[in-house]
Amino acid sequence: MNNPFARYDETLGREIQTVDTDSRRQMVDRFTLEECRDALEVPGLQKTVRARVESRVRKLEKQLRETS
Repeated sequence: MNNPFARYDETLGREIQTVDTDSRRQMVDRFTLEECRDALEVPGLQKTVRARVESRVRKLEKQLRETS
């Protein structure tokens, strides 16, 4: 599993992780279906973030069905 809330920061030269609820919820709106599935596996995922991810999964799956 890749943690979609973790990003490499070139300035710091290391990986950083977004942990606050508001930032994570905003990030979810740009996630791919694969990133959403990975996000659901993140330990300690906040309930509101989980709900946003699940909503995004439904939206992306619906779009896939409509284009198939």
